[in-house]
Amino acid sequence: MCGIAGIYGLEDKLLLKKMLKCIKYRGPDDQGLYIGDNLSIGHVRLSIIDLTEAGRNPLFNEDGSIFVAFNGEIYNFRDLRDELMKMGHKFQSRTDTEVIVHAYEEWGMDCVKKFNGMFAFALFDINKKKLYLCRDQFGIKPLFYSTQGELFFFASDIKALIESGYIKSEINKLGLYYCLSFFSTPSPYTIYKGIKKLPPGYYLEIDFKKKIKITKYYDINDLPNNFQYDFDLIVKKGELLLRESIDRMRYSDVPQGVFLSGGIDSSTIVALLDEMESQPIETFSIGIEGYGEQYNELKWAQIIHEEFNTNHHEYFIRPDELPNLLQEYLNQQYDFIADPANILTYQLSKEAIRNKVKVVHVGEGADEIYCGYQVYFKILNSFTKQYLYFKLHHILKSAINLYLKSGIDLFKKIIGRKSNYLNFIYTKTGTLERLNEDTLIPVRGIMGFSEVDKENILRQEGIPSKNSIYHIYNILKQLNRNSKGLSAKESHFQDMRYLEFKLRLPELILMRVDFNTMLSSIEARVPFFDKHLLEFNLSLCPPIKIHYNDKISKYILKKIMKDKLPKETLNRKKIGLTTPVSWKKSLDFSHLIESEFSRSYLKKYFREDFLEKIVKNRSYRMNFPQLKIWQILNFCFLYRKVILKEKIIL
Repeated sequence: MCGIAGIYGLEDKLLLKKMLKCIKYRGPDDQGLYIGDNLSIGHVRLSIIDLTEAGRNPLFNEDGSIFVAFNGEIYNFRDLRDELMKMGHKFQSRTDTEVIVHAYEEWGMDCVKKFNGMFAFALFDINKKKLYLCRDQFGIKPLFYSTQGELFFFASDIKALIESGYIKSEINKLGLYYCLSFFSTPSPYTIYKGIKKLPPGYYLEIDFKKKIKITKYYDINDLPNNFQYDFDLIVKKGELLLRESIDRMRYSDVPQGVFLSGGIDSSTIVALLDEMESQPIETFSIGIEGYGEQYNELKWAQIIHEEFNTNHHEYFIRPDELPNLLQEYLNQQYDFIADPANILTYQLSKEAIRNKVKVVHVGEGADEIYCGYQVYFKILNSFTKQYLYFKLHHILKSAINLYLKSGIDLFKKIIGRKSNYLNFIYTKTGTLERLNEDTLIPVRGIMGFSEVDKENILRQEGIPSKNSIYHIYNILKQLNRNSKGLSAKESHFQDMRYLEFKLRLPELILMRVDFNTMLSSIEARVPFFDKHLLEFNLSLCPPIKIHYNDKISKYILKKIMKDKLPKETLNRKKIGLTTPVSWKKSLDFSHLIESEFSRSYLKKYFREDFLEKIVKNRSYRMNFPQLKIWQILNFCFLYRKVILKEKIIL
């Protein structure tokens, strides 16, 4: 894992070093630069594979005509290396990075379709004078860019772009609108004007005239649906793919460990790694004292530690520690990632590096590919009820209009809702967005503020019209999966999961993991995001994925691990470790809200009547959802840190 930064259109060594210094935490082990061909490109290295100087980036091909600066891991690089060597390519290192330049020589940018891994890289073809930026299929690694006149900037972290001095740090109101919806911004947007994020599964091409072309090379929407219903075969293949994924991802020349919550996801990684490794697995767990079991999973992690005799490390956050930890974290944040669990990943990473562990495996993604959330059952129930209600609407409306002049009025009385009820948002539980009479767009776990909420709190100029391509409805429509061959209920279910893999996972969950581990110079690997494993599970139709009648989530994974994990772990109800949003035992949360919401700059973005009610009306403030308050507070802290250049003090 590393960091990259560069400018196309300018040869400036001092500026490049300034940008790289901003992201030194991503690669403290080494630094490499290339200045020439109207290009400045640099790399900070976190040495994981081939720790010698042969792995230094930028890394060139044999004749020096192609080079790459790479962040991430290509897990199938050894297979690709063997294939390329048979074609006559010669290698000078054991790194996965070198595979990229030779693969490009052989297959052009189609080479990225062969990569199984997590990556973001910049590749320059000197003969063609073309620069390519590429982000992995699922968005595990970030990549940002900005065009400033004749100059093109790019980096692994927004901080490097802002601190370059060429890009004005100014809030993008459209970005704020998305942040309040999704807790982060969907690609290609960011919360800053003039800064974009390369979407997952895309590469960008820019020539010496600064003409930009962006190409999609991968989309899970293109995966075929698998109508295989032989459950035993599915479990058998699922286990094989899971083992292969973990085996590929354990390849490392430095110590590695697992972030262990004690849930089935991280416990599965520990169990299978334990079968493959000769030494005890390093495991790391965290809990928060004084806030109840919801914020402390240490006892569940202890069960797995004892079962597999891991070398276990626990960290217990005391209530009086939280303000300082939160303050330390907020002063390093340049992007909007409003996940309360940030500080836990951040602290676990600090513990790992203190114990000289540079690679950690995390369980993110398992809930989505194996359907681990109970809300999946709620959504299927909700869909059934809403679908029947929807059909009843058409039947009654047609019948009443046929026989009665006052049909619509009578219909309103029968149904008990306004005639425009189709344009509503359920936000309390399993949240369905009903856009029109033909389209259902499901949103689970990716909605913060609803459209009605945002109309009540944001200034009007910050909200796109419903006809705008930037409106949330149209963003979701563009992402919606076309699930051919599925029933209405199955299609709805697939749509929901597709949106999670296009929005919530790459833009929030994976960015949280990347940023918070990288701050401590830790590489996080996500075994459930192996390309083959993920594609297999996503292709399966909904009835296979959950045991609907018995309300058993993660049914396939539990079958795979039934003889490998303790029963307590297999049968444990999912909690999902996070932090207490109100911090009531650690902070005067009410005073913090009053202080931050009184700041004058907020009036540029939020309605004054809303801000006044939050500050002056204690009852309104106490009843306002605290997670949504936390989203706005995150914006406040980010604005003060990045725009006003203030140090955050709690």
